[in-house]
Amino acid sequence: MPNRRLVGIMPMIYWVREIAGWLLVLMGLYLFLVCLNLIGERQVVGASIIAGIGIFVFRGGIHLVKVAAASRVVIHAAKQGTAKSSRETPDQRPRSRG
Repeated sequence: MPNRRLVGIMPMIYWVREIAGWLLVLMGLYLFLVCLNLIGERQVVGASIIAGIGIFVFRGGIHLVKVAAASRVVIHAAKQGTAKSSRETPDQRPRSRG
């Protein structure tokens, strides 16, 4: 049984994680824009360093967005699963043919 104090906080954690992920995605895109400007100024070494940093920041943001979405799906499925399991016993569930 979840802690009653955390019940109101848990949905907020998903939103914080998703917002942080989108901010990291935007920061990674900004770093790619800086990289393109450096390439235009013929500073290839600096651009390659910024590009490497941008790749890691962008991927980190994408990962946070994926984790936030997956956690919302799991919580939603768990809520539906507990509602179904409280109505049915294992003998009443339809059996698959196969």
